[in-house]
Amino acid sequence: MATKDEQKTREWPGYGAKPAQWLSAIPLLARRMLCAAYAVLIAGLSLAPGSSFDFLPPLFPGEDKLGHVLMYALLAWLLLWAASPAPGRRTWHRLIISVVLCFAYGALLEVAQEFFRPNDRQFSVGDMAANAVGAVLAATTWLIIFPIRRGTHTT
Repeated sequence: MATKDEQKTREWPGYGAKPAQWLSAIPLLARRMLCAAYAVLIAGLSLAPGSSFDFLPPLFPGEDKLGHVLMYALLAWLLLWAASPAPGRRTWHRLIISVVLCFAYGALLEVAQEFFRPNDRQFSVGDMAANAVGAVLAATTWLIIFPIRRGTHTT
């Protein structure tokens, strides 16, 4: 016989649901607001004075690039989630657009660093490449987790 806690778990709406089902259950507006808030966070971190991060000890060479990969991978995931009424449906264009948007956003912020922080932060092609790698990794994992279903004509 199931305990009360087990019964409550089974009554939860997402119990036994596939990832596409519980990801789709969150309202589209909430997903888009979360994505926009995260993009603002990235802009804030990108345009903050370099001295803001002096308290962080260096862990290993290239840690900055790993940070860019991870931040833009999450941004691409959030973009895909915010743009997908149901993951797996007609996703090719969403995948391409999310990668392009992440790359363009990262490039824009790199250029903005030159204008807003000329003596502190600088334009870096390496950072742009790391942003693109993160976005492509996110799109690839999205495809693995939510394969595109053939023959679906809904958005």
